[in-house]
Amino acid sequence: MCNMRWFLCVGVVLCAAGCSDNRVQSTPNPSDKWVTYRQGSGGGTAEVVAAGTGWATLKGRFVLDGAAPSLQPVSASGVAICKDHPIPNESLVVGSNGGVKNIIVYARRVSRIHEDYLTDEWKNKEVKFDQIKCIFTSHVVALQTGQTLMVSNSDQVGHNTNISPPGDVGINPLFSVGQPPLPYSFNKAQNTPVAVSCNIHPWMRSYILPRKDPYFAVTDDQGNFEIKNIPAGEKVEFLVWHESAPKVQGAAGDLKVNGNFSVTIAENETKDVGDIKVPASSFNVK
Repeated sequence: MCNMRWFLCVGVVLCAAGCSDNRVQSTPNPSDKWVTYRQGSGGGTAEVVAAGTGWATLKGRFVLDGAAPSLQPVSASGVAICKDHPIPNESLVVGSNGGVKNIIVYARRVSRIHEDYLTDEWKNKEVKFDQIKCIFTSHVVALQTGQTLMVSNSDQVGHNTNISPPGDVGINPLFSVGQPPLPYSFNKAQNTPVAVSCNIHPWMRSYILPRKDPYFAVTDDQGNFEIKNIPAGEKVEFLVWHESAPKVQGAAGDLKVNGNFSVTIAENETKDVGDIKVPASSFNVK
């Protein structure tokens, strides 16, 4: 009996010391479509607790501030079929309006994920990754872990596709001409993009960023990005990456970017941060 009382007392004390939870959590609107997300989106273990309700959209444009540098052409010596056309240097692609292509904007972690991103239709979306005219047709790709990356070779010459993500199972298939596509999925989210290469043709290079949540975007030809259904009413930190400036710097009014920035967007709001001007000196290109 004495031992039983001792265990009960110890249990009460331990619970009082370790079971309390002082985190403040908001009560979600019952009409919201949402799922609490407590695992760090970069693969970490930090717990993120929802502090707001509803959903919002973030959009903007990355613009080069200054003259675009002259890039050296890519040499495809030794491979006749690859020399028949120019190989673009994609280390910095600037649109006609000064927009910077291939910048990735992605949430460090989120507290919850919109239900639309949990449907089979979304999760089963295939992402194409092809090789044509001795280049990877998708220079920068972002996708969710578990999504299928369809790796293929539509070229008239053989290639290999070396994908070696840290801490994950990689692939390095040799694609002969006419070989069918190979499905591949990342199991582990990465904090920075994974370089993809062709060992046969060393100038071929691409970057793929696998994330645990869908809150990412890659800027288009004019530097635009848009991310929908972001958790509203709470601060969300975004990371910003470019292959020639891993920590992109820039500013748009009061918004300062130094490899990352944070925003809190009201429910149902579309927040357009406008033109984020990135100094030309930020990019280390050859």
